[in-house]
Amino acid sequence: MKVALYCRVSTEEQKLHGYSLEAQLDSLRKWAADNKHTVVGEYIDGGISGKTAYKKRPALSQFIQDVENGLRAQALVFIKLDRFYRSVKLYYAIMEEFERLNLSWIATQEDYETVTANGRLRVNLMLSIAENEADRTAERIRFAFEAKKAKGEVLSGHVGLGFKVVDKHKVVDDDTMPIVREMFQFYIDSRSLTATQRMLQNTYGLQRSYHNVREMLAHKKYMEYVGKDTFVKAQELLASKSHARNTVNRVYLFSGIIYCRHCGGRFKTSRNGKYTYYYCRTHEQYRTCDCSKHYDESKIESYLLDNLRTAIEDYNVRILEKQKPPMDVDRIHKRMNKLKDLYLDDLISKDVYEADYRALEKQLELPVSAPRTISVDGIDEMLKKYHELSKTSQKAFWGRVLKRIDCDNSGNIFLTF
Repeated sequence: MKVALYCRVSTEEQKLHGYSLEAQLDSLRKWAADNKHTVVGEYIDGGISGKTAYKKRPALSQFIQDVENGLRAQALVFIKLDRFYRSVKLYYAIMEEFERLNLSWIATQEDYETVTANGRLRVNLMLSIAENEADRTAERIRFAFEAKKAKGEVLSGHVGLGFKVVDKHKVVDDDTMPIVREMFQFYIDSRSLTATQRMLQNTYGLQRSYHNVREMLAHKKYMEYVGKDTFVKAQELLASKSHARNTVNRVYLFSGIIYCRHCGGRFKTSRNGKYTYYYCRTHEQYRTCDCSKHYDESKIESYLLDNLRTAIEDYNVRILEKQKPPMDVDRIHKRMNKLKDLYLDDLISKDVYEADYRALEKQLELPVSAPRTISVDGIDEMLKKYHELSKTSQKAFWGRVLKRIDCDNSGNIFLTF
């Protein structure tokens, strides 16, 4: 079975109990391997309450979107039901989505079934208990946090890059604060969050998401350590980038039709300056797919313009080879009439007549339509005008001609018409 793994822990649970997302994920991976299931995706919601609707959970909502976009998952797997939801109402809201998408769920460390009335009652009881426990936990956490604040202690063991915890208090980490300063300066020089993200990974082995890098650069706690002028410059650049994203209507030529050849997931898009790239999100975020290659949009476009005509000619040849000769309907009707005459003249038995007549009727029922070939002349005309089209019209052209584009890690491109 093809499954997706799901982990969740709230900020409060992390701080109070030290619940580990890594431990959950390790447990789920081992369960999938032991049961010979294929993992098609891993989805992690850190710092998310169990009483949060799925549309407000980045990873869970992404899972729903991925399934709608073609992710081949049959079930979502988590270790316990309370890692999925702690609210009866919200649980049934997402169950409507699961039923629509023909999905099921599995709690690896608990035994549930929702087929019988008793099974559904047990799920309701467990969700109600979890919901009540979440409410009581929230109250205890508030008191614990207030006590920590009164003593000047940190609220958790995670204090961010550049800092460390000593005797329950946050202090500057002399080993990593220089990395923070370099991160700010690199971002100001490169003007690129993606480039900064890659610098942290390639130079220091620090894997940080695009959004995490942005959050660090925007956090006021770094102002005194990187200098006010540097911090202000970074904020101005972040603001200008945000404005550009909100005001520029970017058109990506192949979004929606370009897929990973290895895992089947739809490629995501990324921009670095004037360049647009497509990549496998499953590899980039979860490393569960081997496709690490980034495809430059302009190179895909050039490849298609150079090879589209030949690919369509090959496609047409395959279609013509599969097509059956056109059905001679008149000839079949004549044979049916002749059979009737033979039977009426007692030249064949009733059994032979009925058997042959039914066989001819079945021939008439066979579909006469077949996949149509693509007009090469029409494509040639469009390609001549291609560079005169707006980018929106160019995108529409590719969407009409191609059903999908599949790319693999070796740079090979496969077209489906």
